[in-house]
Amino acid sequence: MPLRTPCCSLPRARLFRDNAPPLGLIRSLAYVVVEQDGKRELLRFATERLEEGLQRAREAVAALPQSATAYALAYDGYITLQGAKFDAILVEASERGRPAGVRMAQRYTRKKFLRSFRTVGNPALLGECETLLR
Repeated sequence: MPLRTPCCSLPRARLFRDNAPPLGLIRSLAYVVVEQDGKRELLRFATERLEEGLQRAREAVAALPQSATAYALAYDGYITLQGAKFDAILVEASERGRPAGVRMAQRYTRKKFLRSFRTVGNPALLGECETLLR
């Protein structure tokens, strides 16, 4: 069954687990949505450490064929605002031909009774980031 999102329908995600830890040891997932040939595909990168998943996801985006026109890379991380550290979902996105990408974040609070998470505030534009599509 396809994954449903507000903006599009995506086929079942491909999970990249080459050299990944056993499922019980996965601590981090990085996600990449790729637009290619008029279609979107969701890729997941499962690792024990966030840095490993991000590196593998970024390498996969950089290796995309010329037909890939856009991507968004999402991961769980932290942002610091006014000296306070917050859990956040961070997204880096770009289109082919752009000189830079954009980085956004949505703060959240962790699981509480009968709730998996709660968003905090509005999504924030953090600024530009390096584009991975050359």
